[in-house]
Amino acid sequence: MTCLPLTLDAISAFRRLAASVEFALSAIPKEEEEEVPHNRFTRKFHEICDHLEPRQRNILLNYADRIAKAFSEATSSVRQGQNFEHKFNLEEIEDPEVRAAVIIAFMELDDETSLSSPDQFHVSAAAIGLVSAFEVFCTELLRGFFTRRPEAILGSPSVPLSVVVNADSVKQVIREFAQGRAREMVFAPIDEWLPLLAKHCGIELHKKPDQWREGWRSLCWLAARRNSIIHTGGIVDNKLKARAERIGYSSPDQNDRVLLTAEEVRGAAYHTIQISMQLLFGLVRRQTEVADRHRESFFLANSVASLQLALIDRDMPQLAYAMRYQVKLTSNEKISSLTIAQWTILIAAGHQELVRSEASKAQWPDKPIYKLHKEAILGTPHSTKIALANALNNGLTMVDVLFSRNFYLVKRMLLSNPEIFAKFNRLESSDILQLPDLPQTDVP
Repeated sequence: MTCLPLTLDAISAFRRLAASVEFALSAIPKEEEEEVPHNRFTRKFHEICDHLEPRQRNILLNYADRIAKAFSEATSSVRQGQNFEHKFNLEEIEDPEVRAAVIIAFMELDDETSLSSPDQFHVSAAAIGLVSAFEVFCTELLRGFFTRRPEAILGSPSVPLSVVVNADSVKQVIREFAQGRAREMVFAPIDEWLPLLAKHCGIELHKKPDQWREGWRSLCWLAARRNSIIHTGGIVDNKLKARAERIGYSSPDQNDRVLLTAEEVRGAAYHTIQISMQLLFGLVRRQTEVADRHRESFFLANSVASLQLALIDRDMPQLAYAMRYQVKLTSNEKISSLTIAQWTILIAAGHQELVRSEASKAQWPDKPIYKLHKEAILGTPHSTKIALANALNNGLTMVDVLFSRNFYLVKRMLLSNPEIFAKFNRLESSDILQLPDLPQTDVP
């Protein structure tokens, strides 16, 4: 399919953004791994107590209040952007094991409240990468838009005279000016230039950023704190306080330190993808001619669907789900590969019943592969086994089923039963009917 440069550049930029978001999410501690410093510290303290003799435990517990107070002071110091130094006379503890326990407790305290805490560093690094990737993505969209609509370039972008003199054509000069203007725009705070890009994509944002939807506001607030982390080491100054008020967030205290949580950065990652999807599809639909619009949108949708299937194959169903878009079927329209991809992604994210209700009423093409997809989506083990044998007799290969992302649901059924999966690769299609029914897998 031949597509316009605007569409090709936009989807390439989105793929790069998606890869950056995936990397950022992998750097954030997973939900089940997250534990607040106080809980980690308390757990370690109890482990030490359990190891000691009752007499030693009683001595150690006498210091519990002083250690708890030190923890509170250390946490407060970190918020103020200061390292904490505890003052504790260890010589007064005569028992060597109790003294060792107190030293270890304070070592844990230092680790958990340090300005260089690994978890906080990973979360901050993820936030920096996330916002930077979004800015690069938006720069690419603006460059593509200005290249296609040079009359929209406002001001006088900075382009070296040598570039203009050595340009081979007017189009090359326009591309340079488009790139210069896009970079200059994105250099400003995100809440100042995002409304203009959104408008070019057919999205109207309120004049006041504090009136925007939560996803847009949270991304802008994360970007403001990213700037603070980079330029001031995360120390709250008047600039950040003013930005917080403009975006509609509670202003942190002056000279406090910016502390990001894994939960909010993870949420911002999904918001970033959802907003980028709106910008991506909006720009292509709004900035292409009517005659080209359906073709360009279809290409975008298929490209995103392929990316989504790759993500669920890499066990990232929630990120794939964040890229979702609505596929509407008319009463006489048959299922397409694009619809199957979207339904697969919804099932992988845990929305089986909604999908199965729609899939059972839809019109499916009368082909063996579509029959296999239908039964896998509906979650019917016996019918899926029959459809799989039929599809293998009509051109589908074992390699397709085992390794192609397009057959994710079928492969998941096979993988859920190791005995069937072990036999599957060595069977002829006619032997598949002799296997037990494929298990129904409702849990993503």
